[in-house]
Order: sequence, then C-alpha cells, then structure tokens
Amino acid sequence: MEETKGEDPWVYLGGVSNDIEAKIIVSILKNDGIPVIKKYREAGGFLQIYMGMTSFGIDLHVPAGSLQRAKTLLKEAESEDEQPEMPG
Repeated sequence: MEETKGEDPWVYLGGVSNDIEAKIIVSILKNDGIPVIKKYREAGGFLQIYMGMTSFGIDLHVPAGSLQRAKTLLKEAESEDEQPEMPG
C-alpha cells in the first residue's frame, strides 16, 4: 500500500471471511466518511473475479487516524445486531 506525503498511513483493521461481510463493514465505515481498502489474501482477488467469491479471506485497512473510530463504529453495529427486537 502506498503512502502519500502528508497523509495517514493505512493500517490493518481486521479480516473477514467473505465479500459479503467486507461489503457490510465497508458500508458502515463509508457512511461515516472512513475510507477502506479491501486486500484479498493469496489468490482471493483472482477467485473473486473468476468465481464471484473467495475462500482465502479479505483484509481491511483504514487510515491510521481513523482506526479507533472505525473500531468503535463496528462495535456499535455489532451490539445493535445482538439486541432483541421489540415485539409489536
């Protein structure tokens, strides 16, 4: 990953097992203005293009200055998913 002078370096946020999970996380972060780079492991990029999926996993990277905010957003989203729905 290249770093431009004056910009935050990109740091590892975490890994996910498939493109669906990656798209959900990217959507959450982009809604808050946090850019994300998806980096396919091993031949995962080729498999994604050829077969529409990868079995190698995907690493997600964000600017270093956004790392804590990104982690907070993902924890908030995860806790919202765990709360039971209100009957009614």
